[in-house]
Amino acid sequence: QLLEKQPHKFSPNVLLRPLYQDTLLPTVAYVGGQSEVAYFAQMKEVYEGFNLPMPIIYPRISLTLIEKKVDKTLKTYSLKIQDIWQNADAKINEIAKEKIPRSLDIAFQATASHLDKDLTNIKQEILAFEPTLEKSVDLTIRNIHHQISLLKKKILKASKKQNSIMTQRIHLAKSSLYPNQHLQERVYNITPFLLKYGFPLIDKLYKVVDIKHHDHQIIKL
Repeated sequence: QLLEKQPHKFSPNVLLRPLYQDTLLPTVAYVGGQSEVAYFAQMKEVYEGFNLPMPIIYPRISLTLIEKKVDKTLKTYSLKIQDIWQNADAKINEIAKEKIPRSLDIAFQATASHLDKDLTNIKQEILAFEPTLEKSVDLTIRNIHHQISLLKKKILKASKKQNSIMTQRIHLAKSSLYPNQHLQERVYNITPFLLKYGFPLIDKLYKVVDIKHHDHQIIKL
């Protein structure tokens, strides 16, 4: 009785919502993402139970658009789009390290090799003189290594600063290809691209996008 008199107080749950939808507005085909396709895969028997024809479920395409300036950045620094997806900052550090003079790296390695040997000898001499100083010696050695590590980080930071254009361009590429740590399609819709490239972009996408290909597609503009 309540259902007949006050139907507005009732709403379908997650499982029944598609059935309500297809009863009011019959759907021939439904284009959805992976999670939606998986969701509808569980619905076949429910549709059959209510004698409703189930719409054709078709996976939507998944793609990333690479603009020319972004593609140029990738080529300039020998980057793959996977590098941007996985860890762009790690690639920036890697490139910045490559920019540090080889002679400086060799000097650090040579110093580290001699330093470890010298510190070990000093520790042995000190402990032979006064064993109670062992903790102080170990602490001092750790501090020395820590300061060297800090110095290396400062050198890397200096290299990144000297190559700030590289850092900036890779960050801009990341903001386009992997905004807020998400795939481009989960953050941007078509609007900003239409504003930049106009409606001919739609015709181009129709030509190059393979709707039968369900893996993630990379499209260069």
